[in-house]
Amino acid sequence: MENFAEGENIDRTIQTERKDTKPEFALDGWQYRDRESVTTLINRVSQQNPELKPKLETALAEGGGKAFGLKICEMVARNFTDPETLCSLTVPEWKIVFDINEIDPVKYKGIILRSSTDDEDWIDPASGVHASYKLISPDNPFPDKSSAAFKRDRESGALFNSHYIEQPIQEGFGLVVDVGYSEILGKPVVRMCSGNLRGDRTEEFTSAVSDTEAAVGAWDSEGRPVTGIVDYRHRTFFDSQDSSPGSFAKGLVEALRKTGINFGVQVEIVVNPANPKDFRLIQLRPTPENITKTMRTDDELVRKTELGIEGIEPRSVFKTASVNGKFDVLAGVSIVSKAPYVDGLDNLTSPGWDGKLSLNLAEKLDTRRSVRGGIAICSPRAFQGKYADLVALSGIYLENNADVLITPTPIKPNNTHGAINDLSQHAYCVLDRSSMISVTEDQCSELERNSREGRAMQVISDGLIADVRIFDQKESPRTSDNSEPLKDAGKDFTTWPDGSIHHISGAYTVNGRWYSRRGYPMKEPPK
Repeated sequence: MENFAEGENIDRTIQTERKDTKPEFALDGWQYRDRESVTTLINRVSQQNPELKPKLETALAEGGGKAFGLKICEMVARNFTDPETLCSLTVPEWKIVFDINEIDPVKYKGIILRSSTDDEDWIDPASGVHASYKLISPDNPFPDKSSAAFKRDRESGALFNSHYIEQPIQEGFGLVVDVGYSEILGKPVVRMCSGNLRGDRTEEFTSAVSDTEAAVGAWDSEGRPVTGIVDYRHRTFFDSQDSSPGSFAKGLVEALRKTGINFGVQVEIVVNPANPKDFRLIQLRPTPENITKTMRTDDELVRKTELGIEGIEPRSVFKTASVNGKFDVLAGVSIVSKAPYVDGLDNLTSPGWDGKLSLNLAEKLDTRRSVRGGIAICSPRAFQGKYADLVALSGIYLENNADVLITPTPIKPNNTHGAINDLSQHAYCVLDRSSMISVTEDQCSELERNSREGRAMQVISDGLIADVRIFDQKESPRTSDNSEPLKDAGKDFTTWPDGSIHHISGAYTVNGRWYSRRGYPMKEPPK
């Protein structure tokens, strides 16, 4: 095995004239599926240190994309400085595994074997789609991470055709940090997503690459916060009094600039709470496709006309960094202020990771009683049960009615890895196809108060930051009343307390005019 942990002192600022008009750290600044991009990057970062060029080329040829990324990590770490709070950035030692049969899963304990295909991270826009193995012990209680799983897959031939990288396991909060230009803010931002410390009898650190309840916050390139931190109920990196996310964000941006990186990137970091200023840099890649995927874009002029708010400009109420893609939706609001009635809800099982999202519950859920608008706001009062219940019910709302879901706790922001996004295998299949943002409980309550007047709302996400905007002067055609229907208005119709009529298809009336369940005017009533 060849050791690539040794690095060179690098202190330079690459001045390059960009051939395009993309802003610094543009999320689409890297050209995937183009090997020439890698060649150009190698030439640029080794411009003042020509001896680096063959080392980068060797790492890529012999160790694959992850090995190449780790060489870039070493350069970034050596350019990192933080004179304010004295944070440090280091790269744990790593080796290329040339023969996977050399690994004895009984003897090799406390290491992680990470896949590293030729196209990984730098040619293929997907992130984290191949398996890695934590070699802990054969009797590890988490079998998917155990030495036994690696041994079984190797003997059965199930190991992916890949190079592998060996590294010591780093204990601590796993962070996913996205550095990119925010179209909403008009400047580069550093979004940090932290894993949790969870467990009842045995505590275990998680990583934001796979923990869908990751805490999320964002800072600008000067280290100033641009959003609040949205989290769940677990302990995270942000809870440490000695953590300095803003100072680290500033130092990281400067290190990337000195290294010659001017496109959006995603980095993986581990921080142990025992030493919250020691940041361990695990991986760096260009912004993956999960960040830049576009969910939906409305024609603002058309939607304003349909909603009767033409000529009115919205008011921004707050921003959040917990988003699951890029979208721009303008629609009426619905408040989910209580859990809808579902037969057997008390026995609702966790969706787990087996791909069995409980969409069959949709047959038992009268969506007309719970979600009536294009933008559904889940009140903190509505979900007092388990997180799994919120995930399952959110999936039902999105499958049946809502264009955007706003929740008071994170549900799978787009920092998660590609393996978690496999629509055919995981419980979050519906959530992956829909637009979502998460906010703090206080923000959600405030939004609920502001929206009870039936205002129209616009939610815009650039992939890193979402802006929630409210139209103040006129009411949306949608109502936020969440009451039960009072009486029947025919076989497939019900009349609500506000006088509107609702059809079984989801269509409804406002001032006698029919609208589809998505809020578009209808030429004639449903039949």
